[in-house]
Amino acid sequence: MAIGIDDAPRTEREPATGWAALRPLVLRLHFYAGVFVGPFLLVAALTGIAYVWTPQLEQAVYAHELHVPAAAGSVPLDQQVLVARDQVPDGKVIGVRPAPSATDTTQVIFDRPGLVPSYRYTVFVNPHDGEVRGALETYGSGQAMPVRGWIDTLHRNLHLGDFGRLYSELAASWLWVITLAGLALWLGRRRRLRAVLLPSRGPGRRRLRSWHGSAGLWIAAGLLFLSATGLTWSLHAGANITDLRSSLDWTTPSVSSAASRTPGDVGWQAVRDATVRAGLSDPVEIRPPSGGGYVVQQVGRGWPSKQDSMSVDPGTGAVTATLRFADFPLAAKLSRWGIDAHMGLLFGVANQIVLTVLGLALVCVVGWGYRMWWLRGRGRSGPLAAGGWLRGVGRFGGSRSARGADVDPLPEGEGLSAPGEADLGWSPESGDRVRSGLPSVHGGARVGRLSTAGERPRGETDLARLPEGDGSVDGQDRSGLLSARGTRGGVRVGRSLTDGERLRGAADLDWSPDGDGSVEGQSRSVPLSTDGERLRVEADWGRSAKGDGSVGGQNRPGPLPVGRVRGGRSPERGGRSRSRFGRLPMRGAWRRIPGRVLAPVLVGVAVVGWFLPVFGVSLLGFLAVDCLLGLRREAAR
Repeated sequence: MAIGIDDAPRTEREPATGWAALRPLVLRLHFYAGVFVGPFLLVAALTGIAYVWTPQLEQAVYAHELHVPAAAGSVPLDQQVLVARDQVPDGKVIGVRPAPSATDTTQVIFDRPGLVPSYRYTVFVNPHDGEVRGALETYGSGQAMPVRGWIDTLHRNLHLGDFGRLYSELAASWLWVITLAGLALWLGRRRRLRAVLLPSRGPGRRRLRSWHGSAGLWIAAGLLFLSATGLTWSLHAGANITDLRSSLDWTTPSVSSAASRTPGDVGWQAVRDATVRAGLSDPVEIRPPSGGGYVVQQVGRGWPSKQDSMSVDPGTGAVTATLRFADFPLAAKLSRWGIDAHMGLLFGVANQIVLTVLGLALVCVVGWGYRMWWLRGRGRSGPLAAGGWLRGVGRFGGSRSARGADVDPLPEGEGLSAPGEADLGWSPESGDRVRSGLPSVHGGARVGRLSTAGERPRGETDLARLPEGDGSVDGQDRSGLLSARGTRGGVRVGRSLTDGERLRGAADLDWSPDGDGSVEGQSRSVPLSTDGERLRVEADWGRSAKGDGSVGGQNRPGPLPVGRVRGGRSPERGGRSRSRFGRLPMRGAWRRIPGRVLAPVLVGVAVVGWFLPVFGVSLLGFLAVDCLLGLRREAAR
């Protein structure tokens, strides 16, 4: 089953320049990345939303281990550590987090055999009486409880180890590409500011595209932030980012733990008392000496950041070194803030709400994108529907089918339109050609629904195909009655069947390269015959081999020849193949890009592909898929 594509006609054209030259490539890249990376983005967004709210979840699930009733007095920290040691005889103490308040427990952290990497074993002790409240395996430097650790691993690698991390790296590597390409495509359309910022009310696929583009514009900055910060955790790109930061001296500094040779150990409580006197507030984690002194570091992840650290001599209990977060390089500060904001910790509940809205918006944008793909080239009401004139719109005696294979004219009196109308549609029941895909009454042009008096009710125009999306062209209202010449406000918007003139902009705007009803910037306006014959030039401009209404360079007067065409399309019409999965953007987009534009693009892609290996490999995969689809279409033709 084919994915479906509409091949662009291979004709000699003037070389495109600037954005017009680059747009087909950007469109195709955005399409492929959206289709293939979309599922990974959905998984990352949904698991990320779940992770954002795990702090509240673990506070509820592990309330017994994390909290105690407030009481007077406390047990010295050294005694609490001894109580915890008795619970884990085979473990080695690697850190202690004293209770930051009277209702919190002290966490004594162990490394023990058999633990999965990044996991630690933590004993929770009541600081008031030394009671052990529980022991759990915790995850990472943030001391995540088991439920948060499970969701974190799900978000990171789907519990598939290093192989699973490729999914999140693929999503993060392509998210910024999809976002920037989408911004370029959306902002590159010439429209009013309101149509750019807010979704329109047009029908069908136009409405979906409006919501897709507008929502994507509003969340673009957040998506770029998530992509950049997410890449720092990735398997391959993360290693390259770490190397880059090291080479640029953007690493996070650490306090010197050098200590004197004074024998003895003052103990955990004396170390904490010394740092309290030096101004180091809770919450902190105390790490035991490892060839030097104790290191006491703040572990607060909220704003303002508490990341100061001190080193204490184990022999004397004196503070030997201090490192303040304010002294960090800017790159190190940005890295710390970015990670905490990505996890929803920096600004508390407000941060969590923003990330949740951002994740849900991303889910909607991806969903709208898939829906647009499904509807691309499919049946939509209105005479300007992409891929055909009236798909699914009733006629006098039948309606056109999605396949529309037969091209026989209808017998006299069966579904015939008014004199002067063109033979444009198909009948699904009998396979007969419909005398008119746009049946009018009393010579009025049918653009949307037509009343029995030839009037076009206000607002009944096909808004999905108008540049402004609000029933106007260049700001002129298109609703109400058409004049005798088929004009409204000086703008021709339909087809006039009373004076034989074709109306400006009557083409399928979705299929116009510029999205404004023109081909190569030229408005499409040609005469109709006035004696009941077929349009002098084939009406379906989107299917014209040269984009000028002709097929094979020949104009097509008169009715279509009689005969049924297999596969639902006529070779004379230059018809385009369709499948149940819609159609792809224009094929061969990169072949039409001038070398001066394509060369730097390829160099940039190669550099990015080297730095982001998963991006580079997947891009090669997209190119291979596109080539295979092209070969398949060539063989079919």
